[in-house]
Amino acid sequence: METNDKNPFSHLSKALILASALGLAACGGGGGGDDDGGTSGGVTFNSSQASVSSEGEAIAVSEASRQASGQAIYAQDAFNFPIAVEADQVGTVEEIVELSVTLVQAGTLPSAADTQSMPGSCGGSADVTAYNQNHYRVDYNDYCEPAEGGNLILNGWVDITLGDNSYDAEFDITYSYLGESQNSAGSISCTGEMLDNCTYTTDFTGSDGERYRVTNVTVSGDNNTGFTVNARVYHQELGYVDFTATGMIICTDGSGFMSGTITVSDNSGPVATAEFSGCGADYTVTYSGVGYPVPQA
Repeated sequence: METNDKNPFSHLSKALILASALGLAACGGGGGGDDDGGTSGGVTFNSSQASVSSEGEAIAVSEASRQASGQAIYAQDAFNFPIAVEADQVGTVEEIVELSVTLVQAGTLPSAADTQSMPGSCGGSADVTAYNQNHYRVDYNDYCEPAEGGNLILNGWVDITLGDNSYDAEFDITYSYLGESQNSAGSISCTGEMLDNCTYTTDFTGSDGERYRVTNVTVSGDNNTGFTVNARVYHQELGYVDFTATGMIICTDGSGFMSGTITVSDNSGPVATAEFSGCGADYTVTYSGVGYPVPQA
């Protein structure tokens, strides 16, 4: 796929050259994490496996799976979709972490327990604190970088531990672009010579305003032949479901999925399917043999 320059992080790619030279290539494809619920950002997740018993619950877990599918695809191939894609709130996590590593490596590193403030290109600052030679924290305070049509502003923090051919990071970042703000919180670990074996857990706010957690993520394919996504997604009240999404093609105007099928499994096995048949069109959730139209909000 061709890169779409509307993605604001395409304009940060030059800032990541140093990170790339250090082997910090974007960690795509793999995913994972602890299979637990818990609390994040004031939201408590039900850590039990869901037991779907009504069409309303079937629609709720299907929507959670739709949101997680978009998030996972965008995280896999962030530079190839415009900011309008509804899942963009978490798709740039790896790029933010890489930017943080770049800031840590830039200039003279602060000594242990010291903090070095680094200005953004268009305002704000990123404060790099060294706990030791391998453990750093970057605090973003209205940190601003130019982007297509406007400025990208980061607030929040990334805590990074560097190892031999590895890094582990926890993060809670809010970024604003063209008047819209998104938040993502979680953790990511990458290993290997090219740091391309990555696992992550991400909590995010979907386009429906609900808070979700996604783990155990794998993504393959592209937006021409369709993506395949396997993952576990936590619903705040119902608990977690596992899903497999196939033939998923994202509408680049941000109106949802053009096509694809998601099969959702609860504690009894496959319990619902979601079928997509047009950009901006309702998708159909089938539960107990009955189809229910659901908007791609």
